[in-house]
Amino acid sequence: MPYENAWAVRREGNKRITSNHRLQATAINKAKRLALNYWAALVPSEVPCL
Repeated sequence: MPYENAWAVRREGNKRITSNHRLQATAINKAKRLALNYWAALVPSEVPCL
């Protein structure tokens, strides 16, 4: 998700972001790794993190 001129990853149910990345591709890779680690699905966010 876009976040302050960068890309953020946030786990479902969390209010804070899990990680912040300069490149979208890096954020996607991190989200995929988190999904595998926590047996979760990867769901793109339509709402920016404020």
